[in-house]
Amino acid sequence: MIYIINKKFVAFFACLLIVFMLLSIFSNSRVTATYTRAPVEEELFFPAFNVNVNDDDKLIALTFDDGPSREYTTKILDYLESKNIVATFFVLGIRLKGNDDILIKMVKTGCEIGNHSYNHKQFIHLKSDEVKKQIEYVDNYVRKVTGFSIRSVRTPYGEINEAIGKAINRPIILWNIDSEDWKKKDAKKIADHVLSDVDSGSIILLHDIFDFSYEATILIVEELLAQGYKFVTVSQLLELNDRNSDGLVFRSK
Repeated sequence: MIYIINKKFVAFFACLLIVFMLLSIFSNSRVTATYTRAPVEEELFFPAFNVNVNDDDKLIALTFDDGPSREYTTKILDYLESKNIVATFFVLGIRLKGNDDILIKMVKTGCEIGNHSYNHKQFIHLKSDEVKKQIEYVDNYVRKVTGFSIRSVRTPYGEINEAIGKAINRPIILWNIDSEDWKKKDAKKIADHVLSDVDSGSIILLHDIFDFSYEATILIVEELLAQGYKFVTVSQLLELNDRNSDGLVFRSK
């Protein structure tokens, strides 16, 4: 009799174990599906807040690459907010975790978030599937945190060819004024270089990971405001209101 009871107990325990395993697998599959499914509609793109534009306005798109940086991106955002102006931040996937609050602040201050890849690899050396994965990681993360979809991409090093364009399949935003901040490493030299070539419709490239870039941003903005320029996001500058510009490369208006 004891043997029979033990045998039944073992069978019962085995059944319970199988049930728990199946429930665990089902639960994990649900979590995975929830993570990969966009929580908002794809067409809910970052809007351009706080900027009213007239046909005769002089417009500038200030853009920052390679962030977010807790030390410098936050300073830049605070400064932009104090001036009630906007910019576009092309973020890296490897810098997103732990910086959700910075992404949310970008949205609240009316700035646009662009995609600068997961880890800044040269796309010309990657297969199309790898390029897509680099872009999709940033897309999914930013959408999950902010509720908005990224409209524009800036490829690492500004590299672009036909295969990269097809893999990304959305507007690719480069620039027509490179501040060369990473090379000059001096706020006044950076600002002088940018201001010497600026014109309405320009897209200015800076990086929000250096102290001298933050200082140069202040010099650039103060001078351009004095000259009557309005600051807009790249989507507003280029009127990227739909998907008819997919695959096109923009360097300025």
